[in-house]
Amino acid sequence: VHNVKVVQINGKTNETSVPVGADDLSQAIARAGHGEAYVIPAPVAVDSAEIAEMLKKERNISAALTLARECQIALFGVGNLSRNTILYRSGSLKEEDGAVGDVCTCFFDARGEAVSSSFAKRRISITLEELKKIPCKIGVASGLEKKEALHAALLGEYINILYADEELGKELIAI
Repeated sequence: VHNVKVVQINGKTNETSVPVGADDLSQAIARAGHGEAYVIPAPVAVDSAEIAEMLKKERNISAALTLARECQIALFGVGNLSRNTILYRSGSLKEEDGAVGDVCTCFFDARGEAVSSSFAKRRISITLEELKKIPCKIGVASGLEKKEALHAALLGEYINILYADEELGKELIAI
C-alpha cells in the first residue's frame, strides 16, 4: 500500500499518562502506508462552544475535518463512560446524562442514539452522523467493561467491522 492518507478524526486529549496519542498513531500508520498524516492540532475539547467553532474554522483544523468526513475507512476505539476513562481523568468530561459510551468523543445512550451535551458543542471532531456516512467503520474494543458501550455502538450502526478480544466478543454474541 502506498500514498495512504491518514486523517485524525478528533483532537487529542491532554492526558499525559497515555503513551501514544491519536496524532502519533495517525503518523505511524501513514509512514507504514508510505503516505501522509493529517492531524488535528487542537485538543479534543475546549472551554466553550464559541472557541470550538472558531478552531474548526482554522485552516489546518478545517482541512483535516473535511478530509475526515470524506474518508473511506475509519478506525477508532469504542469507549465506555466510567470515571477511570481518559476523558474523565483529563478533565474533558464531567457527566453525560444517559450516555453509556463514545466513539470519536461522540456520546450515545444504550440504544445507540446520540446524547446531546455541552461537551458535544465543545468538541473538535466529526459528528456521529458524519461517522455513519463513512463506508468502512472499524471499531476496536477490549475488556468486558466495554460490553454495554460496544453493544450500543453496534445498535447505533457506528461500526460495521468489529475488532474485539475473545471474551468481549463472546459476551456480545450472548446478548
